Amino acid sequence: MNKNGIIRIIEASIAILIVASVLFVSYNKNVVESLPDYSENARDILEELSKDVSMRGKVLNEENIDSFVDEKLPAHLNFEVNVCGIEAACGISLLPQGDVFSAERIISTNVDSNSFEPKKIRLFLWEEQ
Repeated sequence: MNKNGIIRIIEASIAILIVASVLFVSYNKNVVESLPDYSENARDILEELSKDVSMRGKVLNEENIDSFVDEKLPAHLNFEVNVCGIEAACGISLLPQGDVFSAERIISTNVDSNSFEPKKIRLFLWEEQ
């Protein structure tokens, strides 16, 4: 019986396993964990808000719209909504830890309104730490 051939087959199998495991480990190190992007959520909420006539009126009158935004977001997200003039820089009042995602929209007027005083609404989202 020729044991030389069997030994070479075993050596080749072990070599293939070593090379495959090195490639697998190095590939996993290069994979970057993708973080969620909540700015799309913010844009969707502002889009929905801009289509709702009563919410447009609240924005133009600078009334509180936190409850509208809160019901549209998952529980693990915090938010801040700022309404200001279109020339102002609606910034965030506090500095949360981690990534902050934002979106803005200009609400110009309601159909039944006689005045033209557009407002800018900016929504900031971040994950609870």
